[in-house]
Amino acid sequence: MIRPWYRSLVFWLGLPGLMFLLWGWLENPRLYGSARFTLGEYCLTLADEGRLARIEWEIYGSGRLMAPGVNLHRYLVGGAWTLAQPGQKLFPPALRYEVHEYDYHLGRRRIPQLSLAYWFLLSLYLPAWAMLLVLWQRRKARLLKTSVASFA
Repeated sequence: MIRPWYRSLVFWLGLPGLMFLLWGWLENPRLYGSARFTLGEYCLTLADEGRLARIEWEIYGSGRLMAPGVNLHRYLVGGAWTLAQPGQKLFPPALRYEVHEYDYHLGRRRIPQLSLAYWFLLSLYLPAWAMLLVLWQRRKARLLKTSVASFA
């Protein structure tokens, strides 16, 4: 007899991902947090902007090299904590790609950004996790059936 789905290893390994996405979506929409990774002329920024997860990458070029490092930031934008802020939608646009341009001392810099709404990430994660769980349960049932048939 195979174990029920709620005792499966796939279920318990997928639960932290679900909790993380729910926490990111429903956490204070005025909190901003980011992790910036630099190495040589490359820079990657992963940010949490309220109800959006943002990825931003840049290549400095022009011979400008940055020391390897990680910078972490976390701060509150504006006033006090409330779940529904004016102007903050519970369901922001699912996917947004932008390129920000600005001038600096070596010329003009372009920084591409990809923003993903947490509700959108959750809508991708849940079916993938459920499908993996169903396939895992079917595999266990098939292996059990072949092992029982081999003993008969």
